[in-house]
Amino acid sequence: MKIFQISIDNFKNEYLEIALNLLKKGEVIAFPTDTSYIIAADTYNKEAVSKIYRIKNKPLDEPLYIIGMNKDDVLNYVIDWTPLAEKLSNKFWPGALTIILNKSFKVPDYIVPNLETIGIRVPNHPISSKIIDEFGKPLTVSSANISEGPCPTTGRFVSEELFDTELSLLLDAGKTPLSEASTIIDLSKDKPVLIREGAIKREHLDIEDLI
Repeated sequence: MKIFQISIDNFKNEYLEIALNLLKKGEVIAFPTDTSYIIAADTYNKEAVSKIYRIKNKPLDEPLYIIGMNKDDVLNYVIDWTPLAEKLSNKFWPGALTIILNKSFKVPDYIVPNLETIGIRVPNHPISSKIIDEFGKPLTVSSANISEGPCPTTGRFVSEELFDTELSLLLDAGKTPLSEASTIIDLSKDKPVLIREGAIKREHLDIEDLI
Protein backbone atom coordinates (compact mmCIF):
# COMPACT_ATOMS: atom_id res chain seq x y z
CA MET A 1 0.00 0.00 0.00
CA LYS A 2 1.21 3.47 -0.90
CA ILE A 3 0.48 6.17 1.68
CA PHE A 4 0.57 9.87 0.84
CA GLN A 5 0.28 12.54 3.50
CA ILE A 6 -1.92 15.23 1.99
CA SER A 7 -3.84 18.31 3.07
CA ILE A 8 -7.22 19.69 2.12
CA ASP A 9 -5.64 22.96 1.04
CA ASN A 10 -2.83 21.40 -0.97
CA PHE A 11 -3.96 18.24 -2.76
CA LYS A 12 -1.18 17.88 -5.32
CA ASN A 13 -2.07 16.94 -8.89
CA GLU A 14 0.49 14.14 -8.85
CA TYR A 15 -1.36 12.42 -6.01
CA LEU A 16 -4.67 12.88 -7.80
CA GLU A 17 -3.27 11.34 -10.98
CA ILE A 18 -1.94 8.33 -9.09
CA ALA A 19 -5.33 7.83 -7.44
CA LEU A 20 -7.20 8.07 -10.74
CA ASN A 21 -4.83 5.72 -12.55
CA LEU A 22 -5.21 3.10 -9.83
CA LEU A 23 -9.01 3.32 -9.99
CA LYS A 24 -8.92 2.94 -13.76
CA LYS A 25 -6.70 -0.14 -13.39
CA GLY A 26 -9.22 -1.81 -11.10
CA GLU A 27 -7.50 -1.08 -7.82
CA VAL A 28 -9.06 0.05 -4.54
CA ILE A 29 -8.01 3.28 -2.86
CA ALA A 30 -8.82 4.98 0.46
CA PHE A 31 -9.46 8.66 1.09
CA PRO A 32 -11.33 10.91 3.52
CA THR A 33 -14.85 12.24 3.36
CA ASP A 34 -16.52 14.65 5.76
CA THR A 35 -17.59 11.75 7.99
CA SER A 36 -15.03 8.95 7.74
CA TYR A 37 -12.43 7.38 5.49
CA ILE A 38 -13.78 5.18 2.74
CA ILE A 39 -12.39 2.66 0.29
CA ALA A 40 -13.50 3.09 -3.30
CA ALA A 41 -13.54 1.23 -6.60
CA ASP A 42 -14.87 1.58 -10.13
CA THR A 43 -18.54 0.65 -9.96
CA TYR A 44 -18.44 -1.27 -13.24
CA ASN A 45 -15.31 -3.29 -12.53
CA LYS A 46 -16.57 -6.44 -10.82
CA GLU A 47 -13.12 -7.62 -9.73
CA ALA A 48 -12.35 -4.20 -8.24
CA VAL A 49 -15.58 -4.31 -6.25
CA SER A 50 -14.73 -7.84 -5.14
CA LYS A 51 -11.50 -6.45 -3.67
CA ILE A 52 -13.54 -4.17 -1.41
CA TYR A 53 -15.23 -7.24 0.07
CA ARG A 54 -11.90 -9.01 0.54
CA ILE A 55 -10.17 -5.96 2.04
CA LYS A 56 -12.93 -5.51 4.61
CA ASN A 57 -13.56 -9.22 5.16
CA LYS A 58 -17.14 -8.23 4.44
CA PRO A 59 -19.83 -10.87 3.87
CA LEU A 60 -20.74 -11.06 0.20
CA ASP A 61 -24.44 -10.66 0.90
CA GLU A 62 -23.98 -7.22 2.51
CA PRO A 63 -24.38 -4.17 0.26
CA LEU A 64 -21.95 -1.43 -0.68
CA TYR A 65 -23.09 2.08 -1.60
CA ILE A 66 -22.45 4.74 -4.20
CA ILE A 67 -21.13 8.29 -3.85
CA GLY A 68 -21.27 11.07 -6.39
CA MET A 69 -20.07 14.60 -6.98
CA ASN A 70 -23.59 16.03 -6.77
CA LYS A 71 -27.24 14.96 -6.75
CA ASP A 72 -27.41 14.60 -10.53
CA ASP A 73 -24.51 12.15 -10.33
CA VAL A 74 -26.40 9.66 -8.17
CA LEU A 75 -29.98 10.11 -9.38
CA ASN A 76 -29.40 7.73 -12.28
CA TYR A 77 -28.78 4.89 -9.85
CA VAL A 78 -32.17 5.05 -8.13
CA ILE A 79 -35.85 5.05 -9.00
CA ASP A 80 -38.90 6.30 -7.12
CA TRP A 81 -37.22 9.58 -6.14
CA THR A 82 -39.70 10.87 -3.59
CA PRO A 83 -40.57 14.38 -2.37
CA LEU A 84 -38.97 13.45 0.95
CA ALA A 85 -35.78 12.38 -0.82
CA GLU A 86 -35.77 15.72 -2.62
CA LYS A 87 -36.29 17.60 0.65
CA LEU A 88 -33.57 15.74 2.52
CA SER A 89 -31.05 15.91 -0.31
CA ASN A 90 -31.59 19.64 -0.69
CA LYS A 91 -31.09 20.12 3.05
CA PHE A 92 -28.20 17.75 3.74
CA TRP A 93 -26.27 17.26 0.48
CA PRO A 94 -23.42 17.55 0.12
CA GLY A 95 -23.10 16.13 3.58
CA ALA A 96 -23.43 13.28 6.04
CA LEU A 97 -26.67 11.66 4.90
CA THR A 98 -26.88 8.35 3.04
CA ILE A 99 -30.27 7.76 1.42
CA ILE A 100 -31.50 4.26 0.53
CA LEU A 101 -33.91 3.99 -2.40
CA ASN A 102 -34.95 1.41 -4.97
CA LYS A 103 -32.10 0.81 -7.39
CA SER A 104 -32.18 1.43 -11.13
CA PHE A 105 -30.82 -0.87 -13.83
CA LYS A 106 -27.51 1.02 -13.65
CA VAL A 107 -26.62 -0.64 -10.35
CA PRO A 108 -24.77 -3.94 -10.86
CA ASP A 109 -26.14 -6.82 -8.81
CA TYR A 110 -22.71 -7.53 -7.31
CA ILE A 111 -22.82 -4.21 -5.41
CA VAL A 112 -26.09 -4.95 -3.63
CA PRO A 113 -26.46 -8.75 -3.72
CA ASN A 114 -30.07 -9.94 -3.58
CA LEU A 115 -31.37 -6.45 -2.83
CA GLU A 116 -33.59 -4.10 -4.80
CA THR A 117 -32.24 -1.01 -3.06
CA ILE A 118 -29.03 1.06 -3.06
CA GLY A 119 -27.57 3.62 -0.70
CA ILE A 120 -26.39 6.88 -2.26
CA ARG A 121 -24.56 9.89 -0.85
CA VAL A 122 -22.85 13.13 -1.85
CA PRO A 123 -20.00 13.73 0.62
CA ASN A 124 -18.96 17.22 1.63
CA HIS A 125 -15.19 17.03 1.32
CA PRO A 126 -12.90 18.65 -1.28
CA ILE A 127 -10.71 15.59 -1.72
CA SER A 128 -13.51 13.10 -2.32
CA SER A 129 -15.27 15.62 -4.57
CA LYS A 130 -12.11 16.16 -6.62
CA ILE A 131 -11.53 12.44 -7.08
CA ILE A 132 -15.11 11.76 -8.17
CA ASP A 133 -15.17 14.78 -10.46
CA GLU A 134 -11.93 13.85 -12.20
CA PHE A 135 -12.81 10.16 -12.41
CA GLY A 136 -15.94 11.21 -14.24
CA LYS A 137 -18.51 8.96 -12.60
CA PRO A 138 -19.72 7.90 -9.17
CA LEU A 139 -17.74 5.36 -7.17
CA THR A 140 -18.71 2.27 -5.25
CA VAL A 141 -17.51 2.59 -1.67
CA SER A 142 -17.55 1.28 1.87
CA SER A 143 -16.01 2.42 5.14
CA ALA A 144 -12.24 1.94 5.35
CA ASN A 145 -12.22 -0.65 8.10
CA ILE A 146 -12.63 -4.34 8.72
CA SER A 147 -16.33 -5.16 8.60
CA GLU A 148 -18.17 -4.24 11.82
CA GLY A 149 -15.08 -2.40 13.12
CA PRO A 150 -14.83 1.14 14.53
CA CYS A 151 -15.59 4.15 12.35
CA PRO A 152 -12.35 5.02 10.49
CA THR A 153 -11.89 8.73 11.17
CA THR A 154 -8.11 9.05 10.80
CA GLY A 155 -5.63 8.04 8.15
CA ARG A 156 -3.48 6.41 10.81
CA PHE A 157 -6.32 4.09 11.77
CA VAL A 158 -6.81 3.07 8.13
CA SER A 159 -3.11 2.43 7.60
CA GLU A 160 -2.98 0.15 10.65
CA GLU A 161 -6.34 -1.54 10.05
CA LEU A 162 -5.89 -2.28 6.35
CA PHE A 163 -2.12 -2.41 5.96
CA ASP A 164 -1.86 -6.09 5.07
CA THR A 165 -4.67 -6.12 2.48
CA GLU A 166 -5.19 -5.47 -1.23
CA LEU A 167 -5.68 -1.74 -0.63
CA SER A 168 -3.40 0.03 -3.11
CA LEU A 169 -3.39 3.63 -1.89
CA LEU A 170 -4.24 5.69 1.17
CA LEU A 171 -4.57 9.45 0.91
CA ASP A 172 -4.03 10.49 4.51
CA ALA A 173 -5.40 13.92 5.37
CA GLY A 174 -5.50 13.41 9.12
CA LYS A 175 -8.75 13.43 11.03
CA THR A 176 -12.04 13.76 9.16
CA PRO A 177 -14.02 16.96 9.83
CA LEU A 178 -17.07 15.34 11.45
CA SER A 179 -15.33 12.23 12.78
CA GLU A 180 -18.57 10.29 12.85
CA ALA A 181 -20.30 7.93 10.43
CA SER A 182 -22.96 9.18 8.06
CA THR A 183 -26.60 8.91 9.01
CA ILE A 184 -28.49 6.31 6.95
CA ILE A 185 -32.19 6.60 6.15
CA ASP A 186 -34.22 4.12 4.11
CA LEU A 187 -36.85 5.80 1.94
CA SER A 188 -37.69 2.73 -0.13
CA LYS A 189 -40.54 1.64 2.15
CA ASP A 190 -43.97 3.10 2.89
CA LYS A 191 -42.53 4.93 5.89
CA PRO A 192 -38.99 6.24 6.27
CA VAL A 193 -36.74 4.08 8.45
CA LEU A 194 -33.69 5.39 10.29
CA ILE A 195 -31.09 2.66 9.78
CA ARG A 196 -28.23 4.44 11.55
CA GLU A 197 -28.06 7.68 13.48
CA GLY A 198 -24.70 9.22 12.72
CA ALA A 199 -23.41 12.75 12.24
CA ILE A 200 -26.94 14.00 11.48
CA LYS A 201 -29.17 13.41 14.48
CA ARG A 202 -32.73 12.12 14.37
CA GLU A 203 -34.25 15.42 15.50
CA HIS A 204 -32.47 17.32 12.71
CA LEU A 205 -34.12 15.14 10.06
CA ASP A 206 -37.48 16.60 11.14
CA ILE A 207 -39.62 13.69 9.90
CA GLU A 208 -42.80 13.01 11.84
CA ASP A 209 -43.40 9.37 10.88
CA LEU A 210 -39.76 8.26 11.01
CA ILE A 211 -39.39 4.70 12.27
